[in-house]
Amino acid sequence: MKYVLVLFIIIFLFCFAMAKEIGEEPKLVYALTIVYENGLLETKNIRLIEGSAPDRINQPGTGYELRLISNDESILYSFKFLIETEPAFDPPIDIFDENGNQIIIPETPITTIKSTELVLVIPYFSEAKSIDIYDETKQIVLSVDVSKYGKKSQGVDGLIDGNDPIIDNSMIYLMVGLIMVVIIGTGVFIAYKKGLFSREAKVKTKKKKTKNN
Repeated sequence: MKYVLVLFIIIFLFCFAMAKEIGEEPKLVYALTIVYENGLLETKNIRLIEGSAPDRINQPGTGYELRLISNDESILYSFKFLIETEPAFDPPIDIFDENGNQIIIPETPITTIKSTELVLVIPYFSEAKSIDIYDETKQIVLSVDVSKYGKKSQGVDGLIDGNDPIIDNSMIYLMVGLIMVVIIGTGVFIAYKKGLFSREAKVKTKKKKTKNN
């Protein structure tokens, strides 16, 4: 009986720890890939994935502004960002003198990037309706519908990457509980078959302890 009790405690603690870890809601984010083409923005794809959005403590004063809009038209989240259209390069060393002063002006013109892609990571809100992007003149230049990822529109489950269901926590706890019951039941059955619960086994154990003393 002592061994069964120890087994029960070990299994219970293990299942409790597993349920606590697995049962936590995953942190979700929208991964929005946009294409910049000659001053215009287009959506390449939008995905819902597990992850964390950057804190964005330092934001540019100008540029595009992204707003995550709720079903009641309120702003759930927003931030500003820039799209770099000038290539980054290291200037030739020979245009500077030994003191670091520029003595030669390069004749090669700087070409502007006309097309590029950018991935924006945005925190997930189940009540979000759309992701809207505004230019510097406060005109909306892109709007992406994200209402399909809302839990309300999908019953108890949301969608990860548009296909994979988010498992409800209650189902996880139920599965873990059933596994625990099966394992404990199996242990008790084995102990019963070996006669660990019988009166004779208890008498033998008592006599063994008396003899050792």
